[in-house]
Amino acid sequence: MQMNQAAIDWIVENDPDFDWSKYDNRTNYPSFKHDNSTSEPDGILDNVIINHRQPGSNGFGNVGNLEVAGTDYTIRSGHTAASCYADAKHNWIYDTHEFAHNLFQCPHQMGANHSDGTRFYVQKGWGMMAAWHAPFYTANAWEAWWLGWLDLQEINQSGRYRIKDYLTKRDAIRIPIPNSKDYLWIENHQKKHFWDDKQFYGDSLKDEPQVEKGIYMYVVSGEANQRENPKLSPFKKSVVNAIRMYNAEGNFDYKCTEEKESYWQVFKKGKSNPFAGQNDFQFIKADMNKDEKICVSFMHGNNDGKSCDQADIFAEKIQGKNVLTYGNTGDQNDALNIGDEVGLSGIFPVSNYPQYDRSRDSLAPYLVTGVSIKIARKYDDGSYDLNINFDDWDLRKSQRWCGTLQKIPNEDTSKIQYVNLLPNTELNVELSGTPNRQKVHPNTQKCITPTQLTVSSYRGIKVQNKAKLFVDKHSTIVFQKNSQLKVKRGGKLVVEGKLIFHDKEDLQVRGGGKVKLKGGRIEYIN
Repeated sequence: MQMNQAAIDWIVENDPDFDWSKYDNRTNYPSFKHDNSTSEPDGILDNVIINHRQPGSNGFGNVGNLEVAGTDYTIRSGHTAASCYADAKHNWIYDTHEFAHNLFQCPHQMGANHSDGTRFYVQKGWGMMAAWHAPFYTANAWEAWWLGWLDLQEINQSGRYRIKDYLTKRDAIRIPIPNSKDYLWIENHQKKHFWDDKQFYGDSLKDEPQVEKGIYMYVVSGEANQRENPKLSPFKKSVVNAIRMYNAEGNFDYKCTEEKESYWQVFKKGKSNPFAGQNDFQFIKADMNKDEKICVSFMHGNNDGKSCDQADIFAEKIQGKNVLTYGNTGDQNDALNIGDEVGLSGIFPVSNYPQYDRSRDSLAPYLVTGVSIKIARKYDDGSYDLNINFDDWDLRKSQRWCGTLQKIPNEDTSKIQYVNLLPNTELNVELSGTPNRQKVHPNTQKCITPTQLTVSSYRGIKVQNKAKLFVDKHSTIVFQKNSQLKVKRGGKLVVEGKLIFHDKEDLQVRGGGKVKLKGGRIEYIN
């Protein structure tokens, strides 16, 4: 770091009265063992970022071990940019990103450096660590919680709860995802603060849309929630890209067209895919170079590779026309508001964030849970009432379930708990249209794994009058021991794929219930 030492030496020589003490206010590197916000100066400047005036963006990492000649001060904490942007706003975002690394060893999140870690899909949202063109220029609630900057509500039981404005009231909600170590995080963005909005750079994205006031949600996985036993590191892939973004538009299958608008890849939105699809707040996976495989980088993002076979949404094909939507930057359709619902009957399910197993070329299952949240009321101050239910298993509207799914085990072994298909609803269990593996699967001839829904013990599916359960030819439902499928009078079951039961009595068809095998089959283990 000779060039950094040369910069410090220049300051000493040309400004001998420079007051270094202003930048030493606490004891550095508490290593998460204590709060150093009220600690004493230690002779090490708290944080120094050195930007060298070369065009571009290229970080060297830490600032080095520098001496301030003629003083008792040293520099050990900070970052070096070998090159930097010419305008202040770009540097503000860049420096905030690097400061988050220094502040709490934050791994790359929210699209930063296109890092995927141990995940198949790269997410893109907001936060100190976030990539360019974020919808909000503030720390997200997960970052703020790690740093002790907000009053987090931990919700563990059903009820009605109030959530205030995130940034001005420092309020957020965290809900455990059943049968996992993941949590759903909820933020209320009322855009009352300057940074609670999209701030433009004055570059080619000056026409990007504004985001809407309302409720935003995301899932933080496993280790990243363990503040009591911190294991964060920018080089630890299991905590990189650990935040899965939700979007009020829902999740969909996307097609990557061969067209471009300006210089942006054009995507076309397809079928709704609540569990296994993607949304605007993610990099869309596709076979970009037509080599019949999907590249997954497995990067922590510190110069250990390049991203591949993915792009963020700036342009979409809508009604046959290519439109610049700047969707990944946030728009007017991304916020949840009054009457909106998430859960099995909602816009998207409350599920976990699956890891990707590279050796098996497969995603871990998406968990089917009974958690639902409905936006019940909004107050004049911008706060909301949320109805949160941990045991909502009714399917009140038709849904399409794809991917590898598992209905969580029932702890109450005295009875079977059912996903209840209410009258006039359809549950279609079918092949996803979203890539979820690197290699072409022999049964689908796509980089997509056949759908499998596993119904755990003491769980079941109940098809009510005028309801329908459909299983397509690339899909299987496996009923484990002590689980059931009930087709009630007037209900309908159509099987093109396969149903596997542990015992014959696990399939119950009441008088008037209909079962149709369209090339499909039903198997029994016993």
